[in-house]
Amino acid sequence: MIEAAEYSISLQMGGFDGERCFQARVKELPDIAEYADTWQEAYELALDAIETTASALAEQGRTMPAASLINDIYSGRVAYSSNSSSQPGDGG
Repeated sequence: MIEAAEYSISLQMGGFDGERCFQARVKELPDIAEYADTWQEAYELALDAIETTASALAEQGRTMPAASLINDIYSGRVAYSSNSSSQPGDGG
């Protein structure tokens, strides 16, 4: 059984296909990209996509890529990027 939360999920807010939303990508599974109105929802969709991918690969007799190991000096900080120059509360 895999632990989806152990996979490297990056979140980014931006304009995707003409809409402002959050994108979640999985480093170990580069074909996964999930989009949602909130970062929490995008993250949850990414977790579900990891679990779904693991199930599908198991049914096919294929191996799920392992989660990347975190460097021992990992700070625990969360990085968030936005390609917008607007500031919170300015309506942009």
